[in-house]
Amino acid sequence: MNELLFCFVILVVLISGCNNETYEDKYLTLSEITNHLEESGFDLEKRDLIIKSEVASEQVTFNIAPNHIFSIYVFNEEASKEQSEGELHNKYNTMNFGNSLIVASIKNAQIYLIKGDERDFEIENNVFKGLGDL
Repeated sequence: MNELLFCFVILVVLISGCNNETYEDKYLTLSEITNHLEESGFDLEKRDLIIKSEVASEQVTFNIAPNHIFSIYVFNEEASKEQSEGELHNKYNTMNFGNSLIVASIKNAQIYLIKGDERDFEIENNVFKGLGDL
């Protein structure tokens, strides 16, 4: 019985020691995201925010192609991201973008793409392919 308990303790220690994720691995900054998109070939034209988050540490909205709008919200803490996800989702849904609204979550960032044409899957694929390396 003691050997089994000892093996269990060793296993728990090994598993918990494998989580060597640093702050930089877990969190992104707004400039990291925008730089990555620009390096992927997107021309980011800054515009007024569509929806303002009360808890995001950084937020910005861009025109990325004719009639396509891209909003990025970055959070310092996981709790504030979780709190804001519901708030932002509800606000965007009340604006009735329908199938034109695409939402993605990458690390500590929440990304909203509003397509000018809901049948334009190329812009959607290009944006999320550009963000895939983050």
